[in-house]
Amino acid sequence: MRHQFKIRGCSGLGDQFYTRMVAKHYSQIEPNVIVETQYPEVFADLQGVKTTDERIFDPEIYCTYVPFKTDRNTTQYKDVLRAAQIKDFTPLSFGAKLDIPRGIKRRIEESKTLHGGAKVGWPVCVVADIYTASGIRNKETLRPNIEIYSKIVDAINKSYFTVLVGAGDCIVKNADCSLKGGTNVNELMGLVCNCDLVLTQVGALLPMGEAFGKRTISVLSANYGKSGDVFLNTITPKKVVCSNTSVCYRDDLVFIVDRVKEMI
Repeated sequence: MRHQFKIRGCSGLGDQFYTRMVAKHYSQIEPNVIVETQYPEVFADLQGVKTTDERIFDPEIYCTYVPFKTDRNTTQYKDVLRAAQIKDFTPLSFGAKLDIPRGIKRRIEESKTLHGGAKVGWPVCVVADIYTASGIRNKETLRPNIEIYSKIVDAINKSYFTVLVGAGDCIVKNADCSLKGGTNVNELMGLVCNCDLVLTQVGALLPMGEAFGKRTISVLSANYGKSGDVFLNTITPKKVVCSNTSVCYRDDLVFIVDRVKEMI
């Protein structure tokens, strides 16, 4: 059996876009790369890369940002490259062009007609619903301010057709169209790849939007810096933004809605 070059990364969907860059790098050096992931869709087009959902206990590369989170001079993505022993920086990107699935496209177009056709032909903004930060203590306090986030959606609604995505109960009520709970990973990637703007927090859509080269706005709860948790306090706007196509604002920023209006 040929030797497998084993890569293990972090568990989240957004983290897979960092891991993908590592896998792509090593696939040009090693002939038999295998990546531990619960999201094989993110790696499906990479030649020479296989995936497994089984735990890899003896990886050659563990591409995690955790050991370097306290370094304020780097981003999460740079921390992953550092952990993966990649010295030459490669900008975060996906590379492949994905089609928007027909079913998703049809649902969006049907929703546009419900607005009397007023938004037919408008650019599309994918909006991540406010997440619950499962698995984190005091998770409710780590959500961005719901009122501020909704005001940002209102501002975007004036020039974009907004499409809400995510799982669980719907918290944001003012998006033009809701696909909550209605997209799988391939559909979500196809949607983001073909949209014009992304609004999110610090979840999967931030690195996904960056990987597809989309203008991405992230809203971060100011409570991350007040939590008393050393790890959470390292999650800052400078740390999570990994591309010049994106910005991250704390929700306690004065005139945050005006800042967003300037960007869109």
